[in-house]
Amino acid sequence: MKIRRAKINAIKAIILIILLFYSVSGVFSQEKRIKVVAEKEKPQVEKEMKPKPSKRRRNYVKVGVHYFSPPEKRFKDVYGNGMTYSGEIGIGIWKGLKIWIGASYFIKKGELFFTKEKTKVQILPIGLGIKYQLTEGRANLYTGIGLNYYQFKETNPIGDVSKGGLGYVGEVGVFIRVIGGLILDFRMDYSYCKIKPASRNINIGGLKAGIGIGYQF
Repeated sequence: MKIRRAKINAIKAIILIILLFYSVSGVFSQEKRIKVVAEKEKPQVEKEMKPKPSKRRRNYVKVGVHYFSPPEKRFKDVYGNGMTYSGEIGIGIWKGLKIWIGASYFIKKGELFFTKEKTKVQILPIGLGIKYQLTEGRANLYTGIGLNYYQFKETNPIGDVSKGGLGYVGEVGVFIRVIGGLILDFRMDYSYCKIKPASRNINIGGLKAGIGIGYQF
């Protein structure tokens, strides 16, 4: 009887050991599966959590108003300083380099020096050039150069004059990103164009400084 009872206890012990072994094996197997799944999902989670790089906006459109100061004394004596109104389109071609196409308009009434008669002048430069953005951030410095074709028209009782000429322009400025693609632009430029509306050549370019608003895309 004692031998039989010992055999039964041994069998029970063996069965218990086998069950315990399978139980422990199952735990380790489950942990291994969890680890494998976690390792597979980790790159995806890291990819989703990684912040996407902000899109660099290369192109823009903008309009502006600028204070115009002509350097030519004869011109300034008649018309003085005044405001110009401008529009511009920029197309990014490589990193901070852009091509710009723009135009501005100046109109002013004055008084002829000797006769004191009323006179009016209109200047319309249309230009093309390149611009380089020096910094990338909220505030962005830039500089540029270009060629302008100037259309000059003067109207007064003595007669009407209409002339055209080629000139150049250089500029520096800074634009500030407000929200999204909206920008505020602060710019100063100097232009030069000699024409001969009467007996003498005059420079109808000059210094301009002002502010604009635009959109980058």
